[in-house]
Amino acid sequence: LTLRGQRSEQTREDNSDEGTFDDLNLDLSRALSSKLSLSLGARWEGDEDPDGLTADTMRYYLGLSRQLGVNTSLSFNYQYSDRDSERVDDDYTENRVSLYLTFTL
Repeated sequence: LTLRGQRSEQTREDNSDEGTFDDLNLDLSRALSSKLSLSLGARWEGDEDPDGLTADTMRYYLGLSRQLGVNTSLSFNYQYSDRDSERVDDDYTENRVSLYLTFTL
């Protein structure tokens, strides 16, 4: 189980606009067997632009990873995102699915 947080205050070089970004993550990983592992978690992302407008994004994810051989693994990941923003046309929801085949040399 991992809990981590981050705060970033940034200034753009081209126009000196400032922004604040906050992140908070909660991650859990668990071996289900010697070859199968599960990961799940949640992430909150908050930001504020120079005009004081804010946005909050929640991301939830679930992943399964299977060791196929000594150097090969297969991973399936699902992520759901929901963004709520005070900025015009900046709200969204997203469902994302990823499949990875990894071979280590």
